[in-house]
Amino acid sequence: MSNLIYKNKQYLNEDALKNIVAYALRTDKDDLNNPIQRIAWGGQGIITRTPQSAIDGFNAVKKIYQKTDGNLLHHIIITFRTRHNHKPVTNYEIIQIMSNVGFQLLKDGFQNMYFVHNEQDSIHAHLVINSINFMTGKRIADKNHLTHGIISDLYQMTPNLQWDFRVLYKRNDIKNDYYI
Repeated sequence: MSNLIYKNKQYLNEDALKNIVAYALRTDKDDLNNPIQRIAWGGQGIITRTPQSAIDGFNAVKKIYQKTDGNLLHHIIITFRTRHNHKPVTNYEIIQIMSNVGFQLLKDGFQNMYFVHNEQDSIHAHLVINSINFMTGKRIADKNHLTHGIISDLYQMTPNLQWDFRVLYKRNDIKNDYYI
């Protein structure tokens, strides 16, 4: 079963974005341009030349709208498991899928980054979304709408994979989950 895990956490401190990017790249936050492992990553609405340039793009929107406090980002982890009778998803397919999800978010005005991890039996992607809409300056208000929109996009883009999704809103040791 595939999961969409919404990290139900407030990312309030000014280095929260840098910490999440470093975590997703499997590196130290002070050395973002030299990750320990080769991690496929990308994003939409930002310059993806370096991780720092992507972070700077998120922060520029926050500064323009004077919203440098409050929840600064949304972090979602998507695990990729298809039904037992389908072939596994490849890294290339995940990159295409995440890029397409990112373009849908961009159309709605949200910058985003994704990081693909292909670890033993856990193929997953981290999706980091700017909490501030670059077109309106408004914050993402409804996490349920956000997660359901992403799942809807995944179903439409990959009908051949026949996803079975479970959504987890995870905060520390507490998780609320339901099935879609």
